[in-house]
Amino acid sequence: MDFRNPAYWLRYHHQCNWPFIIGTVFAVYYWKFRNIKILMICHFLWDFILLYMQSGRG
Repeated sequence: MDFRNPAYWLRYHHQCNWPFIIGTVFAVYYWKFRNIKILMICHFLWDFILLYMQSGRG
């Protein structure tokens, strides 16, 4: 494994990349609009979709 290779980080650390990106988007949205209800709904839907896909039905 070559830790300096960007493809390694993209392939093996994508579990960290997407939550970081989504967390950043949520933080900016909350900072701008101060609406936590929409973020809670989006977070629930995101988790529900991921669980649905992992269950083999999606």
